[in-house]
Amino acid sequence: MTKRGYATGIACTGGSVGGVIFPLMLEALFSKGWAWATRIQGFVFLILLASATVLIKGRLKPIPNTKLFPLPNPRILREPTFVIVTIAAYFLEWGLFVPVTYMTSYCVDSGAFSPSFAYQVIAIYNGSSTIGRWISGYLADRFGAYNIMVVMVFFCTSTSLGLWLPAAVLSDKVISENSASHAGIISGLTISYSVLMGIASGSNISLAPVCVSKLCDTRQYGEYYGMCYTIVAFGTLTGVPIAGAVIGENRAYWAGAFFCGLCYLCALVAFVTIRVAKAGWQWTDRY
Repeated sequence: MTKRGYATGIACTGGSVGGVIFPLMLEALFSKGWAWATRIQGFVFLILLASATVLIKGRLKPIPNTKLFPLPNPRILREPTFVIVTIAAYFLEWGLFVPVTYMTSYCVDSGAFSPSFAYQVIAIYNGSSTIGRWISGYLADRFGAYNIMVVMVFFCTSTSLGLWLPAAVLSDKVISENSASHAGIISGLTISYSVLMGIASGSNISLAPVCVSKLCDTRQYGEYYGMCYTIVAFGTLTGVPIAGAVIGENRAYWAGAFFCGLCYLCALVAFVTIRVAKAGWQWTDRY
């Protein structure tokens, strides 16, 4: 498939569009109470998922003599590059949902944003992710999925440590001193982070499956992707609680920002390792 990155990127933009709509929808529904706000969103999810189940269609015919309910194949883990890309995707998932989960509460606690605008900040983040998911897929087909992933994960690392971390350090100071003297700096750094990190982190969703597909035949893709994300799912499950424990009752959001940046740094090292192992140090080569 010559335009797999572009196709995956377009398909994944739907998730970020939902990430814009649902935070604003929740904010509007809170007047009905938390329980009904959650129920209404659940009904919307039910309708959307049921529609997707009915409309989805496979492109390739199933391989003959395959099991109806195939199990993950641990033998794939004998391939070193597959293990490394799984580790990379694991760290992506650990870092990806930290700002998505804690950005709103961080904005409120920082004192630099009103509660209503705090929900809009996460909408800005997800709106920027729409651009990132599309453009990273488009560029991946032109310059190579791993080349673009390395660049995007580098920006995820640098923005988390270079924008959110200093903003969170300042916000902790404002919280402890009960002062709003740094509110302008905090808001500027945070909004810049929301836009830039949103664009960069869009690749985490749209390009990770493409990177996995580079390691196998198209007909084996489901098996490889399923095995990879069977493991990565534990990162999705544990990343947010770990970040919450790191932030703690003292609302040390700088620790959460540092945890996020460190996760992306580990993912960056893993993706660079695969890129060099498969295509060498010549970065002008498409891979």
